Amino acid sequence: MPKKILFGGDLHKKPVDPNNIAGYVNCNIAVQRELMRTIVERNIDVFIELGDWYDRGYVSDVPASLADTELDREMSRILKGEFYGVIGNHIKLRMDSNPELFLIQPHPTLKTSRIVPREEQIIKTPSKLKYGTVQISFMHWGAGNGSLSDFIPVRDADTTYHIALFHTEHVVPNQQLQQAGLNVNVYTMSDISECLKGVDLAICGHIHKPIGLFKVGHTYHNTHMIVPGSLTNSDSAVLGRHSEVKLPLITINDDNTVKLEFLLFDLKTNLLEFKLEEKKEKEKDSKLDGIRAGRKKIQYSTGSGLIELEASPSMYTLMNLTKRLGYSEADKKMITTILHTPNDVGALIDIYTRSEGDEMEAL
Repeated sequence: MPKKILFGGDLHKKPVDPNNIAGYVNCNIAVQRELMRTIVERNIDVFIELGDWYDRGYVSDVPASLADTELDREMSRILKGEFYGVIGNHIKLRMDSNPELFLIQPHPTLKTSRIVPREEQIIKTPSKLKYGTVQISFMHWGAGNGSLSDFIPVRDADTTYHIALFHTEHVVPNQQLQQAGLNVNVYTMSDISECLKGVDLAICGHIHKPIGLFKVGHTYHNTHMIVPGSLTNSDSAVLGRHSEVKLPLITINDDNTVKLEFLLFDLKTNLLEFKLEEKKEKEKDSKLDGIRAGRKKIQYSTGSGLIELEASPSMYTLMNLTKRLGYSEADKKMITTILHTPNDVGALIDIYTRSEGDEMEAL
């Protein structure tokens, strides 16, 4: 029997409205209820959220936490337990009071301070799902050290179609990021090529502005990529606002063929009131103009020639530089030690010795 799978992410649920967006909480509830209605109406079997289902911890707001998690419980019941999620970076914000951390218990590494007596997660976070010979890999945030090499999906030998889910901008080519008005990332097409070499379709959360479907041509083959955008407007800035997203809907047929379509989904922005004052907006634009003026230009080679992109200041941080240059973990530890405890020669020798020992074992 065909399996219908819907994807959407970055709902960023909060306990109260942020100062600059009135109606935020009610809008989020309306969006989730509309998702649940769509799931029933379209006979969706599986829903996979692409990360940051919650914005951060709720601290001491127990009523809000209970109300919001109850809605997730109901969504899981509608899906007969097939409610899955990619772990995003926001789970670390006020982590122990983050309702999302509670919803993914029991989890092997991300644990609540008090054990949750439950045998099954409400939002399930597997490393992969397999429907016939179609594989879906979950590249959870924080699984490694944060470099792109930690996000390389492993394709099973019998897989005929491989879908990989990411919660990072690092796998998105700079050309698409630039076209969307976003900062370029620290990785080259060669890095991205290695990450996507076994992937037929990549779906990326974390990026709030919708980019849509595009093709990533790389060394191994072409990978189609979708950046659907966030299910909420978590920022009041005019440039980032959007009123709808096209949610990817995958149907896996009995013969393991895959059909991709999109559902146009209304984000209920009529329920929101953005409070960013015109003066503040102008001041922000002026500040951004100053930052842009100070950015370095980088040339990238494409099939149609050279394109020139502005690089964000963060591209030139020390840690991003070590990533681009392919420094080992031992190299990074030695740099950090020199910066913080330059007189600790013993620590440097220990790091170097351990690194040499690891290389010998590898041989």
